[in-house]
Amino acid sequence: MQSGRTLIFIIGGIAVTVLPWQWVFFIPSGIMLFMGFLTYRVVQDSPEDAGHKSFDTQDATSGDTEKVNLKYLFKKVFTNPITITIAAAEFCTGFVRHGFEQWFPRYMQEVQNLSLESAVFQKGALSVVVAGILGAFAAGTISDWVFRSRRTPVAFFGYLLQVGCLYVVWQVQSIDLVIIAFVVNSFAISVVHSMLSGTASMDFGGKKAAASATGMFDGMQYIGGAAVGSGMGWMLETFGWTVWGPSMIGFAVIGAILMMFLWNVVPASSKPKLAIANPTKHNTVQEIV
Repeated sequence: MQSGRTLIFIIGGIAVTVLPWQWVFFIPSGIMLFMGFLTYRVVQDSPEDAGHKSFDTQDATSGDTEKVNLKYLFKKVFTNPITITIAAAEFCTGFVRHGFEQWFPRYMQEVQNLSLESAVFQKGALSVVVAGILGAFAAGTISDWVFRSRRTPVAFFGYLLQVGCLYVVWQVQSIDLVIIAFVVNSFAISVVHSMLSGTASMDFGGKKAAASATGMFDGMQYIGGAAVGSGMGWMLETFGWTVWGPSMIGFAVIGAILMMFLWNVVPASSKPKLAIANPTKHNTVQEIV
C-alpha cells in the first residue's frame, strides 16, 4: 500500500504535466482494474490451493470448529474487549494520520512560508511517503524478531515516536527540524497502522474472521480521519496553528495507553510457543477467549 502511494506521487506529477489533468484519476483506475484481474486469476484462498502444504497459522481461530455466522463474528470480533481496544486505538491512529497528511502542506505554506512548488517541499514530501514504506517493513521485522510476534508493543513505541515528532513540530521553528520530524512521524504512523489494521487483524480475527477484524480496525481509522475532516479546519481557523500539534499529540498518547493494556496479549494458540521460549519465567501472556 505504501509503495503505491510513492508510485502515484511520481506518476501523478508526470501525468498532469504531459496529459490532461483527468489522467491522474484514469491511470490509477486502470492499474486497479489490471490488479483486480490478476488477483482473480492468480491469488488463491489458502496455501493448499496454491500447491503448498497445509500449516497452522496459530491465530485466534486456530482449531476452532464453530460455524462462521453473525453470532460468531460478534463474539470473536465486534464484542471482544481486545479487538474493541485495538479499534479504539485505530481511531486515534486515523486522527493523527489524516490530521498530519491532510494538513502538513498547508502548515508549510502558512507557518513556514514555503511554496509547495519549492524543491525543499517536494523533497520533504517524497521523503514522508518513503518513510511510510520503511515504517511498515520495520514494524513487521521488529514485531517478529524482538517481541516474538506481539504487535501491541511495536504499536506502543510507534505512538511514542509520534508524540515526540509532533512535539517538535509544535515547539520548534527550524524548518530543517520540522521536516525531519515530519519524516519520522510518517514512519511512526506506518509502524502503528501496519501492526494494528494489517497484522493484528489477522492475529485476533483469525482465518475465519480476519476480514471482519480488518474492516473494524481500518474502518475506525477512517472514522478518525472523518473527525479530522470535520473538526481540524474549524479548530485551526478558531485557535490557529498552535493547536495543530497538541491536538494530534493527545490522540497519540491515548493510543499508547491503550497499547499498554494489551502489552502481553497474543492469540490463544500462540501462548504455548511463548511459554516454551521462556520456561523459567512466569508467563504473563493473556489470550483471547
